[in-house]
Amino acid sequence: SCVREWAERDPDRVAVVGDRVLTYGEVWEEARRLGGALQRDGIEPGEYLLAILNNSWQGIVLEVASSIIGAVFTPRSPHMSPTLAANVFEQLDVKGLVIYADLLRNPEWLDTFKRMVAEIPGRPVVLQGDVSQAELGSSHPTLETLAVEGPAVDPVAVHPTAPSLVLATGGTTGT
Repeated sequence: SCVREWAERDPDRVAVVGDRVLTYGEVWEEARRLGGALQRDGIEPGEYLLAILNNSWQGIVLEVASSIIGAVFTPRSPHMSPTLAANVFEQLDVKGLVIYADLLRNPEWLDTFKRMVAEIPGRPVVLQGDVSQAELGSSHPTLETLAVEGPAVDPVAVHPTAPSLVLATGGTTGT
């Protein structure tokens, strides 16, 4: 991974600038911990991890973590509709979900979230940001917590042609 190479070569070099500044060394270590937490909670190489996130450092760390454990990172915009999110979830046979917590303040998103969670019992469901756990009816860790507290893992070997990322437009391109 390019991030790993930079983390080894120049760990103090700035990699991410935003609401938090991270060096390559920090991105790599947090991704190893987040990947370890996702792996511990059942994500296996080749499985789809749906990430409905805003643009942030957490998304970058999550993408690197997904590559470390061989998961297929599937980012989507929090501006998509809950119906479209549910369709993507079903079509890809998603095994893990990471979602921007503020979305869950919307009743339609909260209902969709609860249906998705029911489809993947015992699998990782992680929040980006904070929301009342009582409101959700279940308890879920945050990306921020797992990136610090998860067990650090080394990259798994995956076939060079194995998918690692699924990108799609939300229809905004006109095609």
